[in-house]
Parts: sequence; structure tokens; C-alpha cells
Amino acid sequence: MNSDELGQLLDALARLIRPQLAQSDSLRTVVTLLGRWLCEQAEQAAADGSEAGAPAAGASSAGEAGDTAWVDPRPAPLESIATPAHPMPQGEAPPAPASSKAPVRRPLPGIPPVTLSVPLKLGGAVARVPVTGTSEEVRRAQLSALAPGSRDKPERPGKRGAPRDGSDLALVERRSRLKAASCVLFLEKQRVAGDMDATRDVLARMNQMIAEAKSLPECFLWVFWRDRLPPDEATLRQIAACYEAHAEAAALVQRVVSSSDGPAPTDEGVAFQLLAEANSALRVAMSKTWLRSDDPDQLEAHLWLRQETARRGVFVRRHMAADDPADPAGMPQLMERIRQFAAEFSERVQRDRETTKGLSQVAYHARHIQRTPPAEAEPHWQKIAGAVSRLAERGLPASDRRLVEALGPVAAELCPDELAETLGLSRLVEQARKLGAAGAENEEDAAQRNRTWSQDVMTVRDWLRGRRVVVVGGEPRQDAIERWREAFDLGDVEWVALSEHGPGGPMRAPIQRPETALVLVIIKLTGHLHADEARDYAAKVGKPVVFLTAGYNPERVAHAILGQVSDRLAPPDSPGGFKGAAGS
Repeated sequence: MNSDELGQLLDALARLIRPQLAQSDSLRTVVTLLGRWLCEQAEQAAADGSEAGAPAAGASSAGEAGDTAWVDPRPAPLESIATPAHPMPQGEAPPAPASSKAPVRRPLPGIPPVTLSVPLKLGGAVARVPVTGTSEEVRRAQLSALAPGSRDKPERPGKRGAPRDGSDLALVERRSRLKAASCVLFLEKQRVAGDMDATRDVLARMNQMIAEAKSLPECFLWVFWRDRLPPDEATLRQIAACYEAHAEAAALVQRVVSSSDGPAPTDEGVAFQLLAEANSALRVAMSKTWLRSDDPDQLEAHLWLRQETARRGVFVRRHMAADDPADPAGMPQLMERIRQFAAEFSERVQRDRETTKGLSQVAYHARHIQRTPPAEAEPHWQKIAGAVSRLAERGLPASDRRLVEALGPVAAELCPDELAETLGLSRLVEQARKLGAAGAENEEDAAQRNRTWSQDVMTVRDWLRGRRVVVVGGEPRQDAIERWREAFDLGDVEWVALSEHGPGGPMRAPIQRPETALVLVIIKLTGHLHADEARDYAAKVGKPVVFLTAGYNPERVAHAILGQVSDRLAPPDSPGGFKGAAGS
């Protein structure tokens, strides 16, 4: 009995006894014990044979031991050239070959056969059985061992259920492009089926693709698998378009998230939405194939999106759920939108880089002007004028705050009015001088405010001196924190950053810490849901909550505290004070 017939026998026996095994505990026990006994006997026989056997005179010991794989030197038929050698994805093993008409290829005289280990399962026991024969016979034995229902799947790198970091999008992009090309090439193979020369060329390219796929982790070109029927031509072209759109969207997202200046939230939102649509369309298209599990690239990109949208606080409106599928037929339009946004993003990035470069030139020469004698400063002013002119061509006016700050008030005071007029820098110099004057006024006002806090601020300072305050609303502002810390002599200020649509859980622990004396909620920067959550968290531990509606000025904050929670913060012996739970 050859290996093909043995595979058919094992497959028929499995189909025959599996229903009975599912219904009888006793039968399962018997088969399990029998399988273990047979495996022990097989292992013992193999051990005895290895001790008794010895290489024949003149024979290759490496070949007889099975250490050297044999390759049949005879030319293989065309249909076997592109047989994929990499394993099936988990859950997608092909059935054992049912036909016994395939020719059995034997090794040539004097050439050692192939010997590989194949899993043999009987009941609950599994043993690795050495199989020796031609390369074709060994391959069939492996396919038989990987029949549907077998648990002995080959190990695959990585865990499909675990999200990966953003760097793996590059791998998703590469594998998606390769799979798109494999679908197109398979259709080409069908089209040139009657032309032997064209067929040979296509098969050579298929083998190159398979070799590239084998060099990548978890890359299976399923359309080349001979033992399964691929979808029809229209469906396969649609799948190829979905793979290509998926690759383009993944490439776009990589460019956006890796932007050197940090991506704008709107750019992230658009790019993530485009990837979500391509990803959803690919999932829908792949449901029309013989594969029974998710495509690894579709799954990994989806998990990456779920992870990064939560971490970055990016809201993706459509196609993130199974009940909101994208239409695979819309891939041409999606590709156009991806390319259009990619072009806009590239143009914007280039413009931002040129703007940054121009501002850096202005700041560089402004610093030199401050260290250069006035008679030698004109070349630096000419460089500044050239940079300002180029920035103006890109839409940055001389009154732009970034440009004014790059020049600075010190350099502006050193510029003669005649030279500024000649070089076209009069407006910029004027704005920079005003910036310096405004800064001096602000410093004077701040010093005056620090010296003359109102009685309201001083009263709240007596209540909160050295204590801890928690702030909820928007992103932390260090300038406001420092002003509150100084005005009320606070021991600590913790500002909890919350995204608009994110969960409110991060503020629970800071609010409920025993040392927290007061909670400030900035209404304009906090959604109603977060405001209600902050109030509920504080109420459970008896912390006073103040809702701010009028900005960060300590005077207004003090007024809000006095108006809302003075009965809880004021000491019991103070006028109008009551014993409260603050700080408890």
C-alpha cells in the first residue's frame, strides 16, 4: 500500500469512527489507550531498528538517515511548479487528496529518498512517525496529516489575536500588495492557459511570489492553492482591488502618524477613516472565498486601528464594526480619495517644512544681529528679508505671530528705519517692537496682581494652603496651574487630561485620594457626561466640587469657590463656616 492509499484509508476511518467517538466516553477511552499503545510500539520498533541497522558499504549514511532531502531530477509537470510550499493558515488546512490516479514518483537508483516526520494521531495520542519516499509521497503524507479537523497545525509566528505596534503596518502594506498581485497573476494564468510559453512565464513569476511570501511572516498566497477552487473572475478582481486599497491606506496612515512635526488630529482622523473603510471592504470581499478565518492582514490592521484610536483619542465614524460593512465595489472611488488626501498631506507637509526652515533662518540671523556691530549687520538683515519674502510667497504674512517672535523685539530695536523700509521689513519690525512693549506691560501687570490679591483670594488661600486640588477639563495648562498654585499657596495641583469622547475613568482615583481637598471642573472644556461623572466620584467620598465657567483667573476661581462650597471649605469657627467633609 502506497502513502496515497494509506492517506485515503486513514481519512475514511476518521470519518467512520468520529461520530461514534463523539457519543461514547468508553469508546474514546479505548481508542485513546489503543493509540498510546500503538505509538509506544512504533517508537520502540524505531529504536530497535536504529540500533540494529547499519549503512551498507558504499552508501551515504547521511542519505540513509534522512538528513539530506532528495529532489527528483526529472522535470515536473507544469501544474506542479507553483505548488505553495508554506503551510496553510490556522484553520484552513486542505482536505486529504481523494484521487488515487496521480502517478507515484519513485526515487532514481542510487539516490536516497526523502525522510520526514509526520504527526500520526490515534484517539487522544499523537506520535511523530518517520515517512520515507519520494518528495511527492512525503508531501501527500503531510497533507493527509493536516486534514480538516486535525489539531496538529504547523506553528505560525506571532499571535493573531494580539494587536501589534504601528511599525507592523509596513508589513501589512507589503503583504497586502503581494496578495493583490497574486490575484491578478492567477487571472493571467487562466487567460494564457493554452499558450505553453506564456504559461511557463506566469508559473515562474508565481514561484517568485511564493518565495517572497515564504520570506515574510504569516504570508499565505491562498489563491495559488491547487486543492481549493478560487472565486470567479469578477470576485477575484474585486478582492485584488480591496487588497490594493488596503495597502495604500496602510501606507498613508504610516506617513501621517510618523510625521516629524506630529500629525494634526484632523489628518489622523481622515487617514484612520480611510484605512477603516478599506479594511472593512477587504473583510467583506474575503467572505466570498473558501477561507474560513479572517485574513491576517485584515485582522491585524483592524486591531491596530482599535488600539490606536483609543490611545490617540481619534474618533472613526464608520466601518469599525461588523454591522457597518464597507462595499467592496467602491474600491476605485476609495483609491481616488486615498490618493487625493495623500497628495494634499504631502503638499501640506512640504509647506510646513519650508515654513519651519524660513522661520529658523530669521531667528538665526536675528541672534547674529544682536551680537554684531550695527555697521556689519546689514548682510544679516538682507538674509532675513529674503526669508521673509519666500515665506510671504507661501502665504505667511509679516504679521504672523511665529514670524514676529522669530525676529524678536531686541533685534527689531536694532534695525534702522531706513534699512527696514529699503528691505521691505517695516511691518515686521514694527510688529516685533510692539510685541516687546506688550510683553513688558504684561510682566508689570502680573507683578502688580501678585502684590495685590483681593480679599476673596486671600480667604480661599487660608482654606487651601498646602492642600491638593484636582482639575478636570481639556488639556492641562501649566500657566494656569502655576497661577493657582501661587495665588492659593497650594501644595499640589493635578490636572486630569480627558479626551472629548474618551472614558472618564482616569479622573476617579485622583478625585478619591484622601489628600484631595477640592475638585475644579471647567465646564467649557468638559462634556456633560464627564462633569456628571466627576460630581458622582466626588460625592462618594465627600469631596467638594466647584464648576468653573469664567476662565482661569484666580480672582474668578476664588469667587466661584466662595459661592459654591464655602460652607464645606471654611473652618467651623470662621464666620458662616460649617463643619464639612472636605479633606476627609
